[in-house]
Amino acid sequence: MEDLGEKIEELLADETSHEDTADKLDVQRIQQGIAEGDCLTVLMSKLHEMSELSGKNPAKEYMKYIMGYAELIGKFTINKKCEINLMKVMLEYIMEDPDLEKAFMPTVQGLYDHEMNIISEEAVVEWLANAKKMEDEDFTPYINYMQPFVDWLEEASEDEDEE
Repeated sequence: MEDLGEKIEELLADETSHEDTADKLDVQRIQQGIAEGDCLTVLMSKLHEMSELSGKNPAKEYMKYIMGYAELIGKFTINKKCEINLMKVMLEYIMEDPDLEKAFMPTVQGLYDHEMNIISEEAVVEWLANAKKMEDEDFTPYINYMQPFVDWLEEASEDEDEE
């Protein structure tokens, strides 16, 4: 994993397209026998490590920063488990900084709305259900921010079913 982290850093510094970076990273991942979900965790850790959020609105900056890497991230969200893992990794980072509290929901929504569908409706709904089951007070604000989004997703899904 450490080797993969170093390779990610090198690839991100090369300033090639995200598609090329993703392809090279995927080759490394396969050579090292690392699962997509684990690769995604290392990638997100490196992106978080490299982030410089210093403006007046760090939550908005975080969302824009992550969305700037959406195509790269999307290469490794191959299933719902990976998508939920992505949400967990982002939330762990966000929870370390109170100024980022409001970044989680818009970032998740941005990844959901992205043309690559980086995070699926099913992953968002499952994350919320699991977060509620944990009954951890630390998750309360994030649950509260995500609930209207999940309600909207479920309403849209119901409308589609009726058609």
